[in-house]
Amino acid sequence: RFQVRNTLATSEVSTEPGLKVVIALPPDPGLAGLAAAAPQVQFLGVGIPGLTSAANLSLIGASGKPVAEQAFLAGYIAAMLSPDYRVGIITQDSPEGLLAEKAFTNGFHFFCGLCQQAFPPIYNYPVHLEIKTDVPEGQYPAYADVLVRYQVEVAFVYPEIATPDLLDYLSQKNIKIISESLPFEDLLPDWIVGIQPKGIPAIQQIFPDLVAGKGGQNISIPLFLTDINPDLLSEGKQRLVEEILSDLQAGYIDPGVKP
Repeated sequence: RFQVRNTLATSEVSTEPGLKVVIALPPDPGLAGLAAAAPQVQFLGVGIPGLTSAANLSLIGASGKPVAEQAFLAGYIAAMLSPDYRVGIITQDSPEGLLAEKAFTNGFHFFCGLCQQAFPPIYNYPVHLEIKTDVPEGQYPAYADVLVRYQVEVAFVYPEIATPDLLDYLSQKNIKIISESLPFEDLLPDWIVGIQPKGIPAIQQIFPDLVAGKGGQNISIPLFLTDINPDLLSEGKQRLVEEILSDLQAGYIDPGVKP
């Protein structure tokens, strides 16, 4: 039996004999205290920061979204699909945005090495554009003119600023787009792929262990390729990208940045 609760008290978890597993989403309901009060129950926190795993407390995405892995893979795909490596990234002016820019550049070079150009325009790619956190969303498209001026062919748009208006403007300028999720179908001709974190598959993976009483796990939110445009990301290239994603999530490839 499953129940959905808005709140859960310590007295409820410590006195319920049939309770096996508790899965909690943000905001934190006091999961550490609940776990300490009911050692016979397995607890799982999904996307809740500031927690430490314990014998009966497992965590998914406690460190937040996998920003570095997402951006690294976007940089790799962008370099793969731009014949002359004219790629760019639009981020927010924030610590996470700076992290994404560095990881994107590392993924870019992971594919193409020095990515030298032997013909004009000889600019330094990737082009990095930051949008201040206090800029109204309606002004985002105007900032994208920097990418147009530098003749960027493929751009990764940081998910927190990937508004429909901004993505539509990039599409109008014939810039191919990588972001987290496709906002509307009309964008598809210029949309390459979404790189999306999903918590549900991670819950499904860990759930049998929780039922069996095996806790103490701490795993990242996995990334998946979604809304793939096969006209831009062919089946063969998609397989290569999937291999890189698998190695990233297994820790065989380090995006080269630390939060």
